[in-house]
Amino acid sequence: MATITGLTASRMLAIEAATIVDGDFDSAGHLILEKHDGTQIDVGHVADATTGAKGMVELATDAETQAGTDATRAVTPASLFSIPGNKVQILGTIPSESATPASYPLGISHMMLTGTEGWSINSSTGSVMTNRPHTDRTQQTFYSNPGGTGNPRAWVRYYHTSNNGGGWTAWRQQMIMNDLNTASFSQSTSFTSYPTGISRLYFTTSSSTGWDFAGLAGEIQTYSDGTDFAKQDFTSHVGGSSGVPVRWFRTANSASGWTNWQKVHVEFPASTQWTPTWTTSSGLRLPSLGNATVDCRYFKDGRKVDCKFEIVFGSSTNFGASPTTTDNWLFSLPVAAARTGDSMGFIHMQNGGTGTSMMMARAKTSTTTTFILSMAGGMFSGTPVNPGDVDSISPWTWASGDYLRGNFTYESAS
Repeated sequence: MATITGLTASRMLAIEAATIVDGDFDSAGHLILEKHDGTQIDVGHVADATTGAKGMVELATDAETQAGTDATRAVTPASLFSIPGNKVQILGTIPSESATPASYPLGISHMMLTGTEGWSINSSTGSVMTNRPHTDRTQQTFYSNPGGTGNPRAWVRYYHTSNNGGGWTAWRQQMIMNDLNTASFSQSTSFTSYPTGISRLYFTTSSSTGWDFAGLAGEIQTYSDGTDFAKQDFTSHVGGSSGVPVRWFRTANSASGWTNWQKVHVEFPASTQWTPTWTTSSGLRLPSLGNATVDCRYFKDGRKVDCKFEIVFGSSTNFGASPTTTDNWLFSLPVAAARTGDSMGFIHMQNGGTGTSMMMARAKTSTTTTFILSMAGGMFSGTPVNPGDVDSISPWTWASGDYLRGNFTYESAS
């Protein structure tokens, strides 16, 4: 049979007196429990919480959380939210474009513009990120909203209460470089086929075929406003102290398309010395310079070649054995010419032996690698000379001390 123990009044009072009704920590970190009858129980020291064990912990204030140096206090969600920039707030109410930073919360905020808010950028369509760690350090970035083959764009502005008159700066667009495939573009491709903003085409010596700068490696940068204006700049890719880069440019509008390429002229390089190879049109009775004084120089600017040509024949110069009037002189060019038969300039010829026999000869390309001297008119003294090309016995029998001096210009093949 079960035994039943009843609770008497005195028993109930004893249980009530022993009940714990309160507790707290004293200054020494001891847990003090208080019973119903007012007596206290010192449970002892409770250990502080560590990264490896549970324990007693104090909550950090907002200021302590923002300072970020306290390693013993716990951070609450509210104190974490008080750190500027530690959250992105989505704004439901869109401030006006002219509103000061006071209209935005501290930290980072985001808002979507749908075209009805009256902002001046991108027809007021896009997203705006505002970073406001401080009123006078507030920045805004406006992002366009393209997709697919659209061109992404972004604008920025900054705020200061007093610098440069105070207020927001004007919006400035950030250009994003588009790296394009040269196989998709030719010299005649319309500027409207290029993406709006800045784009880049890089050419090798082979992929530049069909462009005015064919055979050159380099880069085209294109800027297009997408409506009525575009420009292109080509810069060749060379290196080293002796390399000479070249630049070309052209522009376009919607009415007339692209202009012709124009070369940007730079400081001319130093001239280069060259010793012409001296031959004859027949390939026979070849002459040789011997101890002739040769001062021939040229410099090349794009396809333009400027030459100084000066030869003073010496005592050991060989004009060719038993020459005839069919052995016309040929001199090599420093750079291959674009065409044959082009007139390049005039060469002054003088018979140094007499000092009175002087006349001019026209320099013209015979092949793309050689030029010939053609006589025209007569001697400066008035003595007539039959027209023809210069050789060892025309317009006189050449000898030591005679000379050829002049300058000429021609177009090179590349």
